[in-house]
Amino acid sequence: MEQEQRALADALAARALIEAEERPDKAFALAVAARRLVPDGAGESALLQLVAGTDSTDRFFRIDAEPTTVAVSPSGSFYAIGDAKGGLRLAEMGERPGSVAVQLGGVVPHLDFIDEDTLLAGIGDHRIVEITVEPGGSLSRGPEVSVPALQAWALNRETGTLVVGGSDEAGDAVVALVRTGSDGLRVDRSTTAFAASLPTVNALAIDESGTHIAVAQHHEFEVLDASTLQPPARARPMSLEAEAIAFRADGAIVAAGNKVGSNARNGVLVVLSPDGIELGTIHLAQSANNLARCDKLMLFGTRAGEYGWVSDPLEATRTTGDLAGEVSAISCTGTGGFVAVAEGGFVHVRTASPATGATAFPVYFSDDPQPLPERLASAGLSAGLDGLRAENGTVVPFTQGVEAEIDTLLAGVSPSQANCLSVALGSFDWYWYGSGNSDSEEEHLLGRCGHTEIRARGAFGEQLAAWSGDEKLFDLGATGLVPAAVAWSSDRSRLFVGGSLEGILYEVTDKGEPQELLRLPSPGWFWAASFVGDGDVLVTAVVFPPSYSMEVTLNVIGGLPLERLACRIAQGSLDGTAAVRLLDTAEAEALACDPLT
Repeated sequence: MEQEQRALADALAARALIEAEERPDKAFALAVAARRLVPDGAGESALLQLVAGTDSTDRFFRIDAEPTTVAVSPSGSFYAIGDAKGGLRLAEMGERPGSVAVQLGGVVPHLDFIDEDTLLAGIGDHRIVEITVEPGGSLSRGPEVSVPALQAWALNRETGTLVVGGSDEAGDAVVALVRTGSDGLRVDRSTTAFAASLPTVNALAIDESGTHIAVAQHHEFEVLDASTLQPPARARPMSLEAEAIAFRADGAIVAAGNKVGSNARNGVLVVLSPDGIELGTIHLAQSANNLARCDKLMLFGTRAGEYGWVSDPLEATRTTGDLAGEVSAISCTGTGGFVAVAEGGFVHVRTASPATGATAFPVYFSDDPQPLPERLASAGLSAGLDGLRAENGTVVPFTQGVEAEIDTLLAGVSPSQANCLSVALGSFDWYWYGSGNSDSEEEHLLGRCGHTEIRARGAFGEQLAAWSGDEKLFDLGATGLVPAAVAWSSDRSRLFVGGSLEGILYEVTDKGEPQELLRLPSPGWFWAASFVGDGDVLVTAVVFPPSYSMEVTLNVIGGLPLERLACRIAQGSLDGTAAVRLLDTAEAEALACDPLT
C-alpha cells in the first residue's frame, strides 16, 4: 500500500509540473494532493517549484523625474505617478511607467483616484485639478479649484469628500473640505480654529463613514466633525511628532513619525483611540513618513526607504523590497499589492502578496524596554527588566551599546554548531570585490557559520555558493550581496545570508536548490546573525557606517505554511481538479483546503 501511495504521489507531482503553465490552479491542487499522500515525497518538491515560479510579483523601475506621489486605482488595475516637474503618468499594475501623459504646471505633492476613470491631483500652488482617464489610458485635464493650503491630504471615495490642510498665507493652521461630484469641484468650508502654538497641519485622515477627520499638528491631534469642521474642546497629546496619520477600519487612529524628543532615526508607529489613549506602539529604525490604508490593510514607509504592512495586533512587517532612498509616497490594494516611489526616480510595483507568504516582524530595541509580540513566547523567549532572556539564561539587553559583547551575545543565544554565530572575515579582499580583476574561476571566502562557508566566484563575485569542506552544498546564484552574516536554523531548514543593506532568508530542503523566502532590507550592514526558537526568530546585528555603531534586531519570521499557501494561490479547494478524479472519494474529501480568512 505504501508503494502504491508513493507511486500515485509521484504521478500527481509530475502532472502538477506539466499543468503549471496552462492551469496553475490545477497544478497546485495536484501538488497538494501528492504532498498529503506522501509528506516527504515528490509533492513537496513540486510545491516549492510552483511557489517559486509565482514569486514574480515585484517589478522595479526608474523614471526620469523625481516622483512625489503615487495612487493605485480602486480595482488595483493601474497606477499613476506625479513628479516634482508637474508631470503625471499612468501605467498598468506591473508595467513600466510611461512618459508624461499630462503636464500640470507645478510640483504634484498629492494624488488620488475618485473612481477608475477619475483622478484628483494636488498642485503645489494650492490648486486641485480633476483628471479624466480616457479610453486607451490617456489623461486629460478637467476642472480645478483653489484651496487655502495643500500640505496634507485625505480622500474618502465613498462620500466624494476630500480634506486638505497646512498653513495659509497668514501663517495659521487651516483645514478645508472639498466636495467632488457631477457639478465639479468646490470648497465646501474651511477652518483655522486650531492651537495657536502649532500653526501648521502635518497630516490628515478621514474615516470610512466620512463623518470624522483626524488632524495631526506635530505632537497633538484633534478629531473634527466633518459636517462643521469644529474641533473638540482640547487637542489630544501624542508621544510622537506625526508625519502621517490614518484611520483603521475599527475607528482607531494610526500615527507615524518620530518619538518626541528623539533624533530622526528613532521612528515610531502609534495606535490611538479617538480620545487619545495609546493602544500600541512599534519602534522603527528610521522616521516613518507615509501611511496608506487599503481595505483592512495598512502600509507604512520610512525615510530610510523601508516600507511594510501594519498588522493587528500591532506589529510591523517588512516587504521584500527596499528602494534605498527616502520613500516619497506609497499606495496599496486590498489584496497585498502596492506601489512605492522614492527619491532618485525609483518605483517598486508589487501586483499581489508575495507567493512565499513569508514575513519578518522586526522588533527594535531602544534605551527603554519595549513590549514583545506574543509570538515570541512560543520561541522560548521572555522579556525582563534588563532585556530579552533565552531559556538557557542568556540575555539580549534592551540597548544599542553592544559593540563589545555582540559575539558573546549572539553565540550564547544559539550555542549549537548548526545554529551558530556567523563570522565576519578579516581577510576579505575589498579591492577584489567589484573590481573585475579576479580570475572568473577563483573563489573567495566571504562568510562562515560552523562548517558552512559562503564562497564567491566570478570577476565581480556575483556567483555565490554554500560549501562544507570540499563538498558543494548548493548554489545561491547572483544575489547582489557581499555576505558578512551567515546563520543556519537548528534543523538546517532555513539559511540566512546578510550583507550590505539587505539579507536573504532561504528555505532549504534536500529536494533541490534553496528557495528564497524573503529579503530583509536594512539601513546598515548585517554583520552577525543567529537563529533562536527553531528558526522562528532571527537575531541580527547591523552596523551603521561611518560611526560603526551596532544595533540588535529580533526578526520574528512568520508566514503561511507551504500547503496552506498553495491552497491560497490555487484559490480554494481541489474540487473539480484532476487530483480528485485520481483519488477515491474518501481520500478526496480529506484533500479539500481549509477555509481561508
